[in-house]
Amino acid sequence: MPCMKKLKIEPLAVEGFTQTQNNIALLRLQAELYEWEGTMYRGGYCEKTIAVDCVHFVASVLDKLCGTYYNHTKLPQDTAFHNKKEANEGFKQFIKMYPSYRIRGDVVQPGDVIVCGPIGVCGGPGHTMIVGRDALWHVGHKDVCKAGLAVMQKGAHAFKQIRRLKDRSKMLGNHFNG
Repeated sequence: MPCMKKLKIEPLAVEGFTQTQNNIALLRLQAELYEWEGTMYRGGYCEKTIAVDCVHFVASVLDKLCGTYYNHTKLPQDTAFHNKKEANEGFKQFIKMYPSYRIRGDVVQPGDVIVCGPIGVCGGPGHTMIVGRDALWHVGHKDVCKAGLAVMQKGAHAFKQIRRLKDRSKMLGNHFNG
C-alpha cells in the first residue's frame, strides 16, 4: 500500500450552475478560508482569529457557505484513537447536519471534505480538511493553514474518505439564489 493518497483538484462544477455561479461560489469559499487562516488550534474552540479545532473549522466554513448554524457536541480530542463507536456516532451527526455523499477515487472539487483518522481496530474518524481552490485547508498542530494534496494512508491522520455536499446550490448564498 502506498504511504500517501495523492488528490487532484478539478474546478468547481456544481450541477445547474453557470460558470459565473461556480466562480462566485468558489470566491465565497476562498474568502472564508482565508478569514480563518492563522487561527490558533485549540480543541473544542470555534472562534475565528482566536482558536478552533479541525471539525469546528470545517463545520464553520460549511455553515457560512450554506447559511446554516449548528451547535456541535464536543467529543474528547482523542476519541478517534480510543473509541471508534463514539467517533463514528459523531461523524454520523456531522453527516446529518451537512448531508453529503461519499466520493470514490482521488479527484476532488472545492468544498469537498476530507475525513481522516487513525487506522486499526480502535481507529475512527478524527480529523477533517476542506478542499479549497488549489490546496487542502485544515487545522494543523499549530493553526489553520493550507496543506498539500497528499494525504497519509497510515498513522494517526490516515485518509478515510471524501465527502461532497448533496445540495451544493447553497454555496452561492441566499442573496444569489432565485
